[in-house]
Amino acid sequence: MKTIGKLLFISSLALTASCGSGNKWHLEGRIDGLGENDLVVLEGNNQGYWYPMDTIEIKGNGSFSYSRDAQGYPDIYRLRIGEKSLYFPIDSIETLKITAQAPDIDANHSLSGTPQAANLEHVDSLLRAETASGNVQSVTSNADLKRELGKMILADPAGIVPYYI
Repeated sequence: MKTIGKLLFISSLALTASCGSGNKWHLEGRIDGLGENDLVVLEGNNQGYWYPMDTIEIKGNGSFSYSRDAQGYPDIYRLRIGEKSLYFPIDSIETLKITAQAPDIDANHSLSGTPQAANLEHVDSLLRAETASGNVQSVTSNADLKRELGKMILADPAGIVPYYI
């Protein structure tokens, strides 16, 4: 009986240890054009207010790899370099790939690895195209843009990308 108890105890410890190490989300990728003093800050959002969560170490060739414990719910995060930010969605325990060109990481980036990342990148590209002329007010008056974003919201109303929109 003691042997079975010890075996169950050891099995539960092994199971707990194996489950605990996999409950993370991952970022990997490359940011070209950084100087040696450029700081990449990971920021989280709390009801519209951005706060620093961590810094991400970028290797000499621009590559990086980062992981963080999953929260249990989807959210939007951002990488910030100076005044420029790159937004990305994290749903759960997934790996997101980011490539970007500094200093304009907000306009020169790509996201991959999840459908949500691709959709969020599409939203950003639509908004960048609309504001390229310098008329930011046209975003609120462009019926075609509103229709396209509305379709994305209706396709997944409870998703993280409609929350971002």
